[in-house]
Amino acid sequence: MIDPWFGWGAPVLDRNKVKIDDVVALWRAGESIKQVADEYDLTESAVGDVLRHAA
Repeated sequence: MIDPWFGWGAPVLDRNKVKIDDVVALWRAGESIKQVADEYDLTESAVGDVLRHAA
């Protein structure tokens, strides 16, 4: 979702307002999908979906 009140207009996850770019950046920095999911309180499936669509 894109909402100017969350993430300064950057795409964020609707559930917890985490910026998509932050999820992708953490994964690109070398963290596993499980570690990214734990960091942002997401399921591994949700992180995988984000990475498939954003990367």
